[in-house]
Amino acid sequence: MKNEKFIEQKNKSLTQFFESPDDYEGHFGWVCGYSADDSFMDLAVERFTGANRGQRALAGQIKLGLLLDQTNQPLKISNMPGVMHFLVKNSLPKYKLMHAKVAILGFRSLVAKNDWKIRLLVSTGNWTKQTLEQSLDLIWQIEINQNDLVSKDKDKIQGAADIKAAWDFMSDLLENYNLEALSPLISSNLSIDLMKWLELTSKAAKGKPRFIDNRKKSFFNQLGNHISSFDCAVSRNFLAIGSGFFEETIKKYFTETVVSQIEYSLKENGLLTKTPYKVIYVNPLACQSIAQLRKEIEENNYKIHPAYINPNIYGENTQRTLHAKFIFSAKYSTKTDKYSHGWLYLGSGNITNPGFMNTAASKKGNLEAGVIFETGDIWGNHDDKSPKYESINYVLPIHRTGKEPNHENIDLIEGKGFEDSDKCYAASEISYVIWNDESEPVELYVSDSEKKFLTNYCLFNGDKECKRSRNGFIWESEKPREVLIKWKIDTRNYEVFIPVIGEDGRIAGAKLPQLTPEEAELQLLSFPNFLDDEALPVHQDGEEDEQDTLSEIIANNDLSRTSQKKSISSYQVRQMMSLIEKIAVQQTQMAEQNWTLWCNRLAQTLIQMKSTCCVLYFKESLKINPLSALYREEFKPDFANNGNEYADKYIAAIKKIESEWGVGKLTNLDIGEVL
Repeated sequence: MKNEKFIEQKNKSLTQFFESPDDYEGHFGWVCGYSADDSFMDLAVERFTGANRGQRALAGQIKLGLLLDQTNQPLKISNMPGVMHFLVKNSLPKYKLMHAKVAILGFRSLVAKNDWKIRLLVSTGNWTKQTLEQSLDLIWQIEINQNDLVSKDKDKIQGAADIKAAWDFMSDLLENYNLEALSPLISSNLSIDLMKWLELTSKAAKGKPRFIDNRKKSFFNQLGNHISSFDCAVSRNFLAIGSGFFEETIKKYFTETVVSQIEYSLKENGLLTKTPYKVIYVNPLACQSIAQLRKEIEENNYKIHPAYINPNIYGENTQRTLHAKFIFSAKYSTKTDKYSHGWLYLGSGNITNPGFMNTAASKKGNLEAGVIFETGDIWGNHDDKSPKYESINYVLPIHRTGKEPNHENIDLIEGKGFEDSDKCYAASEISYVIWNDESEPVELYVSDSEKKFLTNYCLFNGDKECKRSRNGFIWESEKPREVLIKWKIDTRNYEVFIPVIGEDGRIAGAKLPQLTPEEAELQLLSFPNFLDDEALPVHQDGEEDEQDTLSEIIANNDLSRTSQKKSISSYQVRQMMSLIEKIAVQQTQMAEQNWTLWCNRLAQTLIQMKSTCCVLYFKESLKINPLSALYREEFKPDFANNGNEYADKYIAAIKKIESEWGVGKLTNLDIGEVL
């Protein structure tokens, strides 16, 4: 990636990298990391979808799938609607740590029917509020869209190769997690769409990817090969290494450290001059072996500096802790003050044995991901000919070469090394329950594929254990969004909150409010977005309240005379006919991939207005089924008129509304007769 692409994101916070491009909307994405918190993920999914928390809670869709190291306490979907934290299938760790920090985000076009865009993010920081507010981290991004797959542009072809490598990594990682909670949902269609786009991208990919992981080879063993492919004839004279963690203080000699081995390897491969300018960037309050071996490191002509916190980016006197992991090398000219033929490693792997020297393994190596790429020319300083955002300390947390402050007397503290956690969380074999209020008593039932596990699990309503039923568990309270389930493996106790799925397919969906016909219309016209209470119109004093019954409206307004009754009845008919017409227009233009979601949204929305006087007028006074008009062929898209699965889903949705409205057995609508 060329330098201007690398540096243009200079002032963004980490959550802003989740924002949809212009004329696109967030469709579905996978995010993996060592850790995350619900406050960060709630902000990220809001950026991704453009929907606030209330809208996402009502929609009940999964837009981001989150995969974390199994030492992380499970995050509740109710605290970050639209994000599902999937857990590992068992408690036996496959790696020392799942430490990679990668996001693959899919966006669907709002203007072109079948167009899409994929964004790949590789971060050095975790998906946490701490990263936003306290850490000093780096991120790398690329995007490609559907048209790029047939492009001859070198950057686009390279981007496809990077995304292919990242998807190979992510799809392998997904196999370790229990994803069953996604399978029965509308959200599964979203993830399948992304998978199809990724498969198309993978077929178009050519060349060597810049994305790397350590499943088969350590980062150390991949470094030289990648750099040689950039420009094998150039030996660089500048080397900067930064890390949030270095090796713990167990090495007796500097030559045994990872930093020394990296330098030696670069020189052996002709990629670094014999006497380069060398700098190590640290967190001075916790730099492990760098503090212990400081004297020997400085005798080997290394300078040691705290990371540079650019006040033009972070503000004056801002304190940030270096967490970024990077290696930057270039050919530096004091005459031009320019870094040319540069390359950069950034990623999740710290400059340690588990992070950089080892392959992923349960005892010795973390699972890591990163990128190694050419930076192009970077300036040491900026002037009228070189914009400031192309200068070194806007791109990386390092000082200009030869212009560093004097840090000779700065205290370096070993601090604590990485502390392993003895906590370990695993997924329940019962990954979700389904709400069934038509049974007596009310039941939270388990999917057919997971019923065999029932006897091993206990479900709780607060502190009270729920009784088992034939198909799941008996529930004696209002419908929950998620429930606590507990189980035991050997002598170890486990518990986790699992989502409740409504019969409308919404996962952990908030309680739906009653809607007026106008609100229902707005809700359907906003599809696939979801309006919450704040986005719906507010009734002013004196306006008709659609939650009243028809008889109350007549009584309260003294509408006993025939002409007045006719006036209000005409209003109810016009409301209903307008709604039916707009539904027909909306759904005849619907794309196939959105049809299942539309059928669910249609049923869900119209059921929310079942108590309005508009519906009651047709049911109690006219005794006519207004929904019968929606069976007409001209009111449906062609693909849903052939007795296929699309038609079946639609008919099931209309019949469900008819049942809730109580109009299924009434006379079919004849517009001329009604009017």
